[in-house]
Amino acid sequence: MRARIKKHIDERIKYCEEIVVFNAEAMSSKWADVFSNNNPVFVELGCGKGDFIIEMAKRNPNVNYIAIEKNASVFICAIEKAFPLKLSNLKFVNSEVQYLKYMFAENEINEMFINFCDPWPSSKKAKRRLTNRAFLEIYKKILKNDGNIYLKTDNEQLFDYSLDEFYQSKFSLSDITYDLNDINKKDIIMSEYERKFSQLGMPIYSAVAKKIVG
Repeated sequence: MRARIKKHIDERIKYCEEIVVFNAEAMSSKWADVFSNNNPVFVELGCGKGDFIIEMAKRNPNVNYIAIEKNASVFICAIEKAFPLKLSNLKFVNSEVQYLKYMFAENEINEMFINFCDPWPSSKKAKRRLTNRAFLEIYKKILKNDGNIYLKTDNEQLFDYSLDEFYQSKFSLSDITYDLNDINKKDIIMSEYERKFSQLGMPIYSAVAKKIVG
């Protein structure tokens, strides 16, 4: 479902500017300065309305989180939800994934999350999928050695496609699950999509891809 276009987006983003990084493409190798510490850096690609990344930041104050979302109407929902919480370890970037190579230096990111991204079901648009190998090559460069990418989706076709792309890009795969609902989810942090699909009893597909050194 396409998000409704929000009103007065620029003004609302400006109001929350202390948690927004406007010049992210100039921050390569400088994220420790942005957060004023050398804590590990975790990135979520396509943060949606922010439920997952906000809860992660709340539970893990010694980790720095960067939430990236291209849709401004969704982005504003996330930052307005996070802003009152004053989480010093969480920043937001309104940008597209292809610009990650300018935002981050090699080996600068510890972990990445891809939660319920657009499956782009048409084969003609496969290059837009966030797990397309062209994107995976970018992720490999900015991930630290042995860094992980955590993938969740409700789309089995995208999941199978992603596993193959990870394999072809020489990531090692683990924790491959075709129905995360069968696992005790007591301590699992959910995005808004995962919560919705889980309540409907839909299968959640999940895997961890590790950057292979050498």
